[in-house]
Amino acid sequence: MKTNQRITFHWEIPKKNKFFVALLYLDLKLLVLLLKPFIIKFFLPHAKNVDFIPGFKSMYGNIYWENIFLADANFIDYSPIYIWDNSKIWFWCTLITASHDIYDYNIIYSDPIRIGKNTFIWTNCIILQWVHIWDNVVIWAWSVVTKDIPSNSIAVWNPAKVINNN
Repeated sequence: MKTNQRITFHWEIPKKNKFFVALLYLDLKLLVLLLKPFIIKFFLPHAKNVDFIPGFKSMYGNIYWENIFLADANFIDYSPIYIWDNSKIWFWCTLITASHDIYDYNIIYSDPIRIGKNTFIWTNCIILQWVHIWDNVVIWAWSVVTKDIPSNSIAVWNPAKVINNN
C-alpha cells in the first residue's frame, strides 16, 4: 500500500465483519473465550499461532501476525498491521492505521504499522500509522509512538523517545 493513499471513509462496517465486531465489542468475555478458535479461523485469516485474552478488539481483522500474544488491545486497522514472532502487546494498547484529512473528514489517510520480532509493548501505549518498530524493542507504558523505533532499544514517553539503544 502506498504512503498517504486516499481512502474514502464509509460509516458502515463491511458486512462480513459485523458479527465479528459485535462479538468483540459487546464485551461477552466468556463467549469470546469459548469461541476463540472459531474467531481466529474465520475472522482473522492471516493469524498463525495467535493467542489473545477476551477484550481484544479489531475493526476489520486486517492484521497479519504470527506467534504472538495479545492482551486487551484495540486495533483500528484500515490498513494492515504486521506483527512478527514472539511479540506481546499488553493491556489497553491501541494501534491506529489511519488519520482523517483536516479539511474533509470523509477522507482518511491510511498506512500500515509494522512490529518486529521479540517486541514487548506495555500497557496503554498508542502506536500510530507509518510506524515501524524493529526487532527486540520494549515500548514502555503510556508511550505514544509516532516515529520508527530501531532494533534493540527501549522507547518511553509521549512522543516516544529511544532511551537505550544497544
